[in-house]
Amino acid sequence: MPAKYYVTLTNYGAELVAAAHDLQSITLTEMVIGDANGIPYQPIDHTDLTQLVHQTAAVEIREVKVENNSATVSAIIPANVGGFNIHEIGLKDASGKLVYIGNYHGAYKPVIAEGGGGELELVIDIKATAGAQALIEVNPLSISATKTWVLEKFNELMEAINNKEDIKVGDLFITTLNFADSAAVAAHKKYGVWEKFGDGHALVARASDTNELAPEFMKTIGHSDGEYQHKITKSEMPEHDHIDEGSPYNKLVASLGDIIPGDGDGMGGINPAGTASPNYNSTYLQTSDITAAQFTKMTIKKNGAGQAHNNIQPSIIVDVWKRTA
Repeated sequence: MPAKYYVTLTNYGAELVAAAHDLQSITLTEMVIGDANGIPYQPIDHTDLTQLVHQTAAVEIREVKVENNSATVSAIIPANVGGFNIHEIGLKDASGKLVYIGNYHGAYKPVIAEGGGGELELVIDIKATAGAQALIEVNPLSISATKTWVLEKFNELMEAINNKEDIKVGDLFITTLNFADSAAVAAHKKYGVWEKFGDGHALVARASDTNELAPEFMKTIGHSDGEYQHKITKSEMPEHDHIDEGSPYNKLVASLGDIIPGDGDGMGGINPAGTASPNYNSTYLQTSDITAAQFTKMTIKKNGAGQAHNNIQPSIIVDVWKRTA
């Protein structure tokens, strides 16, 4: 049964094919659509045409696939193009003339303003004959993309971004995720070999060689020093004395417990100046109110436990991994 709807070479197209002789390509630039003024026709009877009977739209060719002796040409009529019946189609080259002419079944192409519409993809299969073995190519300067194609390319781009090796060998990966080991980091990043870095150390920017205030260990990457806790030495203590600036006595203020009671002098820790002495209370005793014998037994009371103090500033904890390969 002969095909009812088909495309065929125009006379102009046949001349192109004859001139090609397998040595060059025929470059198609656009697909044209028409309504044939509402009068359908057989393409074989109109091969002398270089234009459609009544062209209503022209779209760029989206893709041409060539396999063996056949080519598949596809184009998309956008959603905003329409308002006509399609009775004729054609393929043009850069000269603007029809290389192929064909008929269509008269389907109506609506636009959205009419309450319907959408993209319409037209696909034309062309089989070469013995005298027409020239290749057919799409215009390389023409670009047309379907939503499916755009989504496919977008997904490819997102996958490439997600798999991008943003951390190079020797750089650090700082994260709030708690990975069990280097393999877990590699599974998360999808690349690399990793090792734990820092182990409880604060990260400090390397000091320049001319920084006189910075200790030497801060001037070399990878060096570490410092303490979690530090016990102050005698030389690190602030210089101070034990003089009570508010006392008329420029001597030590001793507590009663500093005088050893029951020392045989009969005083037994009692104020030697008498209870009426203005310098006596239940806790303190001025050194002017004690005897020389008692003074020799006085000691400066010690305080403090000698524990190390905390050197860590307010901190928030993250995990750090170094890429090694």
